Amino acid sequence: MNKYTKAGIFVVIIITILISSWIWLARIQFRGKGQEILVHFPDVTGVKVNDPVKVWGVEKGNVRDIEFTPGYVEVVLFLEEDVIVYTDAYAKIFDIAMISGTKYISLDPGQSGIPLAPNASILGDASLGIPLSMIGDLGAKVGNILTVVESTDFVNSMGSILQNLEETTKHLSKIVKENRSDLRTTISDLRLTINDIGKTTSNADSLLLSIKKGEGTLGQLATSDSLYEELNSTLVSIRELADDIKANPRRYLKIF
Repeated sequence: MNKYTKAGIFVVIIITILISSWIWLARIQFRGKGQEILVHFPDVTGVKVNDPVKVWGVEKGNVRDIEFTPGYVEVVLFLEEDVIVYTDAYAKIFDIAMISGTKYISLDPGQSGIPLAPNASILGDASLGIPLSMIGDLGAKVGNILTVVESTDFVNSMGSILQNLEETTKHLSKIVKENRSDLRTTISDLRLTINDIGKTTSNADSLLLSIKKGEGTLGQLATSDSLYEELNSTLVSIRELADDIKANPRRYLKIF
């Protein structure tokens, strides 16, 4: 290996070290100007490390780490230093595009006025996205429904039902039209009958009122004890005479 080759390898190594050091220092500087927030999610389907974090729609950080723990999933968010997170902050998972399945975390920093303590956690809502498998199942079900709707038997059945309904409606309309005069007469007679019943009821009320007041023959019968006794005595005599005629008919035949 000649000296030029050795010099070239040495230069490449030095450049590689410098670039790596610059990237490492840039990361340290960026971390120094930011903060980490812990969020506990019940489900993080589709979320990946480095997915963006948005505060009121503005990208202000990314997902640093995802760790499963019993009961929840802990997600570490790295936020820029100008984001102040309060104790009532919360996070939600949204789809950047529903079909693509890519996610982002929307962070509401809260309004309590009490800054979140270091290493404290906030709550997060589960992903609102629809899995692609579910979309496929829904598509298949919709396709089956459309197949049934487009089938010849279904179309013929619906056509027959609509035709029968139309014919029935026309028939009813014809019956009403042809019997309109009879219906009017029947309704008129019914009204007259109702009026007669009202008059009869009114007359009956007047008669009962007169009887209660002792007016007329029925009233006197209802209110006069002596008249009632005389009438009762007459009825008893008539009944005795009838019984005697039945028992001794010859006695009365002699008269004739």
